[in-house]
Amino acid sequence: MGLAAGHSGEIVALNEPRELDQGQYDGRDEMAGVSAHGMLVDSTLFADLGGFDPTLPADYAALQFCEAAREIGAHVVIEPTAVVGREVAAPGRERQEHGQETGEIDPARVHRYGGSLYLPAPQRRGQIRRRLASVNPLAVPFLWLGMWVAAMLRLVLLSLTKAPDAGVSQFLAAAGALMNWAALFHVRSFRAKGRKAAFARRERQKEFDPAETLRTGRRANEERRLSSAQLRAHRRKVMTAETVSARPGVPEDERAQERARKEAEDEALLAVGASDGEFDEMPSRGSGDKLGLFLMLLALTGVSLVAFRSLLSAESLTGGAALPVSATVQEVLHHATSFVSPEGLGDRAAADPFNLILLLLSALSFGHASTVLVWLIILALPLAALTAWSAAGLWTRSAVTRMIASLLWAAVPTLHLALGEGRIGAVLAHILLPLAVRSMVRAVQARGSWEHATGAALLLAVLTAAAPVLLILALPVIITVAIVLTVRDGSRRSGRTLWLVPLPSLALVFPMLASAAVAEKNVLATLIAEPTPPTAPGISGETAPLWQQLLGHHVAFDPAAGLAGAGQSGSWISDYFTGDFWSLRLALLIGAPLLILAGLGIFSALFHRRPKSDADPAGLRSGTAVAVGLILLAALGLSALVAQLAAGDDGLNLLPGSVAPLVSVISFCLLAAAIGSLARLPQAMRRIGGYITPVAATLLVLSVVASLALWAVPRSTPASELTGEPLTPVHQQPTAIGPGEIRQIPASAADQGLGPAQLRTLVLEATPEGVVAELVSGQGRTLDTYWPGISVGDSPLLARSADGVPAERDLLGGEEVLAELVAAVVSPGAENIDELMEELGVGFALIPGSEEGALVDAVDTAAGLTSVGPTDRGLLWRAETDEEQDIPHVAGQAGVSTSWARILDAEGEVVALLPSQNHQVSLELADLRDSQGEPLQAEAGQNYYIQIASERATGWEAQLDGETLRRMPADETGDGTEEWAQRFEVAGERLTADAELNIEHQPVYRWPMLFGVGIFLVLVTLIAVPLPRSWRMLPVEVRQV
Repeated sequence: MGLAAGHSGEIVALNEPRELDQGQYDGRDEMAGVSAHGMLVDSTLFADLGGFDPTLPADYAALQFCEAAREIGAHVVIEPTAVVGREVAAPGRERQEHGQETGEIDPARVHRYGGSLYLPAPQRRGQIRRRLASVNPLAVPFLWLGMWVAAMLRLVLLSLTKAPDAGVSQFLAAAGALMNWAALFHVRSFRAKGRKAAFARRERQKEFDPAETLRTGRRANEERRLSSAQLRAHRRKVMTAETVSARPGVPEDERAQERARKEAEDEALLAVGASDGEFDEMPSRGSGDKLGLFLMLLALTGVSLVAFRSLLSAESLTGGAALPVSATVQEVLHHATSFVSPEGLGDRAAADPFNLILLLLSALSFGHASTVLVWLIILALPLAALTAWSAAGLWTRSAVTRMIASLLWAAVPTLHLALGEGRIGAVLAHILLPLAVRSMVRAVQARGSWEHATGAALLLAVLTAAAPVLLILALPVIITVAIVLTVRDGSRRSGRTLWLVPLPSLALVFPMLASAAVAEKNVLATLIAEPTPPTAPGISGETAPLWQQLLGHHVAFDPAAGLAGAGQSGSWISDYFTGDFWSLRLALLIGAPLLILAGLGIFSALFHRRPKSDADPAGLRSGTAVAVGLILLAALGLSALVAQLAAGDDGLNLLPGSVAPLVSVISFCLLAAAIGSLARLPQAMRRIGGYITPVAATLLVLSVVASLALWAVPRSTPASELTGEPLTPVHQQPTAIGPGEIRQIPASAADQGLGPAQLRTLVLEATPEGVVAELVSGQGRTLDTYWPGISVGDSPLLARSADGVPAERDLLGGEEVLAELVAAVVSPGAENIDELMEELGVGFALIPGSEEGALVDAVDTAAGLTSVGPTDRGLLWRAETDEEQDIPHVAGQAGVSTSWARILDAEGEVVALLPSQNHQVSLELADLRDSQGEPLQAEAGQNYYIQIASERATGWEAQLDGETLRRMPADETGDGTEEWAQRFEVAGERLTADAELNIEHQPVYRWPMLFGVGIFLVLVTLIAVPLPRSWRMLPVEVRQV
């Protein structure tokens, strides 16, 4: 039937897929080309042209030969009545002859854009080589670059059409063809040599004009090429209901079974009462009690609005582990992409994955991410119930059971504890965990669906960004499931898409872990740390033992104590509940029913096997029960390990990692086992099962009422305040969160922190164990400037030593200078405070609150500090300035004694204050003027140093008039310690008024790493976006004829 070529070099067969030869093409005569199989050609012509080009696949080489023959005056015709015998090749050989190598994408795929979007890999290589060989040599470089762009676009579009495997195959094939210059040169030279040999033989004939013959042949080839309209018409014929699969990826026998099952359901539905007209007895397909769901969510929303009424008008959330988010999208974007910590002393590190979540929230809310997080806390209960309702459909179709599951998930104590502590990451993980599990199960059930797998991957990425410790648990679980599916089905199709699920999570966490490893930080502590600051045990309590975690608590409580708040003035709880193990009794009432029912569910599923039925399609089967039990044990083991590892400090002592997300996983495993067993126990335990189910359901309802009521009632009374209320009825620790503002420090300090001086504020707080100090920048600490890699990277492996004593970590670099400054501030008579503050870029000291004390007295009498007085954020002091010292600076730096970037002379004296913004300096030295308007004066022949108040790190670069300045090595001081700050050396004669200075941190791996992660996440998102079937890559229907 012949072959035809398009202008892009693509070759198509003029028949449709699965079309049989019934004589419909017998009228064809001369064609653009014919297949190599059955081609009858003159031996002399074949020898002159050199045969088929070995660098092209079969059909491409055949059409290339036909075009070369036409260029020397030959004709290409077909004989419809000819019969060609062909030896049947082995399956592997036949696949290769059709242009597909073993392990590559099935060639029986079609798309509405045809070969411009997808071709089997060998054909793609042949198409590119043919196209580059057919154009003018001067156009080859431009076409070569254009084909690289086309390859990238093809990768994106194929990902969008839910065929990322085909996209990768197409890109690799195109890259291989474009980089193989030898093959490209061979295609052009092979055709030219054959034409030259054929012309040499025919030149002996009279009246033979080679040039005219070549022009005529090329004109004939051009006329026989398919136009764009003809190629589109051919693709429309290919994309028909008879040629494409109705459901891609599902075998025909399975589709037939499903059609038969649906027909049987319809017949059974119509058969009930049909003879007597009793249509009111017809069973309805279960759609769930949406009214019950709506009423439940409405009630939980009302309870939440009353309990958190003080947060309804809050700009941000503060207290405990809660922090606001920067007020502009630009700030959040800078913090998410920077490799220098905006807090502390500017250590080198990458932002944690949670910053991407904050960036998305900030972009979607136009810079109001703090408000979004406030409403996340307010609506946490109804959101958790809604996601649990969705996931409960995996185990039951009963609307009542799903409602119980939703209320149980909203009543888990670890959610209430995380809300009171301000653990945003743990709250978000608790809400998203049911959705992540549901999407993962759907991805397994979808039999190789890339769309379901990428949806699960994105949800898992958000989940692990909120709680990175869950990645340690999720990774082995997903790998195990993928291996089991592959082994069980005997093919890669069922499990191949699951390998994609953890990749976005790994891509998000890779920059943070890689930067920690390069800087020789504690990588494990960086991974298990929460994206929110750790709270001290005195505020949140110690980590709960495993038996309390099984009851749903991640913070330990005293079993012998009474209920929190009982017997206190104004408390609604009677004195009767002040002792006698009432905390333990209430904890057992809340958590024991779920624990016992889950144990019975796993036991009954293991030892009572029954087939999966339509009445209970999602009941907990033995395999699922084993999986739930193993995940439960793994979560308990990981929780015990995390409780021993260091994952932060409170300024004085190392703190273990938070197990709140792992307790959510434990509770979810128990919930899955318990809910899946409610419909099974009567059949599994026939003697007592009929009594167990109603009793268990009643106890579950009582646990929900006890947990939610005892949490909500104290917060709902008119005289109650959110801050200070007990976290839960069994925990004595007070609720730490409350309404706040984005600005965390006084306005005067914030102005200098955001201004060109970029001054830091030293925040001091007195505790029974000592003074806690921290440096803050800008408007104060924010969630997007808190990076776990900086806060916990220098921690030891274990939070406690072998004898149970809290471990200590060594102070490094600038931390030693900071410790020296704090000691000087609180020690009477210290005289070097001003020098230390200038070195660290500190302009203010702040003590939160307004209470007098020893710390206030010490700071008030410290040399080098001047009291500003009480402010809305506490007592404030500023660094003294020398009125006689007139240092060149820019507008906006007047009245300060230091800045983040300075110019020093050889003796260390300040010569000029440099303006900066976001750890960058860019200015003309002519802008530096003293109070008299005089420019910077530098002595020729003298060496000067540009110092920035950031830790030494690779990637810092300073340029003066485009010439890179030499970075100063870490000099050894007299006491043997290293210089911590980054310095650059510059000669005095170069510090002229017309010079331009630029300083920034640009490590070589920053943008490649960020672009690589970003492009990968965009591709995954494109795969997950729903798309109409007509735009997807569809496989050709394969049937036996």
